[in-house]
Amino acid sequence: MSLLNIRNGRGAVVAAGVLVSSISLALADFPGQKTEPVDLTPEMVKQKAFEIDKFVAATLHAQGSKPLDNATDEQFLRRVYLGIVGRIPSYDEAKAFLEDEDADKRSKLIDQLLESPGYVSNMYNFWADVLRLKMKTGGNNRTNAIPYLNYVRQTIAENKPYDEWVHEMITASGGGWQRSSNGAVGYLERDKGMPLDNMANTMQVFTGTRMECAQCHNHPNNEEIEQKDFFYMAAFTHGLKGPRDMNRYSMDSKERMEERRMYENAPQPVRNMVQQLRYDIFDFGVKGGGDGVIPLPDDYQYRDLDPGEIVGAKTLFGKSVRNARAKPIDDSRELFAEWLTTSENPRFTKVISNRLWKKVMARGLFEPVDNLDEDPTISHPQLLAFLEKLMVQVDYDMKEFMRVLYNTRTFQFAPNPEEVDVAAPYTYPGRMLTRMTAEQLWDSMLAATIPDSDERKGTNFLPFIQYRGRYVLVGQKDMYDLYEEAMSLQGKELYDFVGQLLKDMESDRGASEGEMMEMMSSQMADSGSAKGAVDDKRWSGYSSALLRASELPSPAPATHFLRKFGQSAREVIEGATTESDVTQILSLINGHVEDHIVGKSNAKVFQDMNKVDTPEEKIDVAFLSILTRKPTADEMNMFVQNVNENGATAYDDLVWTLYNTSEFMFVQ
Repeated sequence: MSLLNIRNGRGAVVAAGVLVSSISLALADFPGQKTEPVDLTPEMVKQKAFEIDKFVAATLHAQGSKPLDNATDEQFLRRVYLGIVGRIPSYDEAKAFLEDEDADKRSKLIDQLLESPGYVSNMYNFWADVLRLKMKTGGNNRTNAIPYLNYVRQTIAENKPYDEWVHEMITASGGGWQRSSNGAVGYLERDKGMPLDNMANTMQVFTGTRMECAQCHNHPNNEEIEQKDFFYMAAFTHGLKGPRDMNRYSMDSKERMEERRMYENAPQPVRNMVQQLRYDIFDFGVKGGGDGVIPLPDDYQYRDLDPGEIVGAKTLFGKSVRNARAKPIDDSRELFAEWLTTSENPRFTKVISNRLWKKVMARGLFEPVDNLDEDPTISHPQLLAFLEKLMVQVDYDMKEFMRVLYNTRTFQFAPNPEEVDVAAPYTYPGRMLTRMTAEQLWDSMLAATIPDSDERKGTNFLPFIQYRGRYVLVGQKDMYDLYEEAMSLQGKELYDFVGQLLKDMESDRGASEGEMMEMMSSQMADSGSAKGAVDDKRWSGYSSALLRASELPSPAPATHFLRKFGQSAREVIEGATTESDVTQILSLINGHVEDHIVGKSNAKVFQDMNKVDTPEEKIDVAFLSILTRKPTADEMNMFVQNVNENGATAYDDLVWTLYNTSEFMFVQ
């Protein structure tokens, strides 16, 4: 079937002993061989990459097979852009690389992309799926979590070491809207009111240990995890409170009743704003260092301990860290975080090494990447041990770790034409064919729709209060200012404050439209965002909805392209899917291409095509913009003939057709 025949009524064809007291635990107490961190020079990066390739080659040789040849420049270019920045290259980017004759251009491109804003965008999407990032969080899905999401974005932009990042999230305290960037408390707030679930998620994400079943009974698939073990672990983070709760506990019953009366008698707008302040500001935070003790459930059924018995914190594996006296302490979270993130933890380094390997290579050395309890088959055990050592050597620098992986020949093998058994370990003779994620699909279409898509920023993550569906500045105040002013208020003081706040909002006092834009741009700069104010003239005439996935609400609404194509609802760990169906293709890709690209003179792909003269040149531009390759001779002849027969409308057909090929939607 020719590419032209795919278009039929614009339908689509679908393709294929801690210590018993609260003394801090010294990392030196852990056993194991230590590896001193080093800064990798470019030569060392290539040497480490070569060593990885030797492990892969040895396994293939032992099986009587050999790797495929290197990917072509076109294949590498598309693959590395999708891997590092989460989108295909633009026409200008593709042309520049393919015309570059530098023998070291692949390594240079890797370095360039790792330092680009697109890397931050792509890694945010990656971690948003793992950490279940949502703009509204907590048990009621009403608590504003923007400080947490911005904290994750900033952490990636700063390239904070992974162990340090995880330690911060486990131990963060205080209000999330504190000006001192305390968004890390959002990690615990994500499961507000569900501390047992939070511990289960923590162990799964960071150690590959599945403990959720042990909340109610001994683990059915792992005899080493009993119900009591789950509660030993949960004791580390037991007893935490929210910042507003601390104020409530200081009120006597008469004060609470009086505040309730004031709420019931207040005008509806005041009541609404009190609730908004509560959910948006007051309730987002964590207090306490962890008690280190927890009661067993009343229905505990095993004979070794009694129902309701108080037990002390104790780690599940590795060096025993425990509160043996089962008496409350005040720093058990810190002890837990140190145990969790040390390089001597037998699972912490292994899981992140394999998780990032999968991100780069499309499949983990063991699968699933967050389940070590099933004793998974490891395709290259010696390679995994090498990667763990490398992770420690780069001091948990995720970017540097992946820099090595992207420079391997293993990453740069040609696509594997054979069908892969997903139930069997993969030995990496060539690149597995994988479908783009929802975010990659959206961002790749965006790259051919608007200019400089990585730099365009929206307003979804800005810390401004919304009133009647719009952002407002109240005397130049943002959410951080409101937190500082209102957090300690109770009773009449709070209601007087809210009354004045509403009056200020009605007049939007102190902020003209220009000042609002200036404040927004300033907030973007403060949060580490790249340049690209929301009113930048580069995007004049383009829909405000045309933003990279990382700039859209997190997650996107259920009816959005991203969700229809598999973006996670962020309710479960790594809940995204890349499964497709005919309805999905027909209703969404067609609609998006029709609405924002085909026939739109300002779509970047058509602007680039208009810069050249001949049909052959225009067809080249379309192929490079969408498929990151030049057309074959047969494809060129076919499309030139269509241009000769149908004139300018043939270019609409060309663009539509290329977007609806399976080649566009897959990573080779």
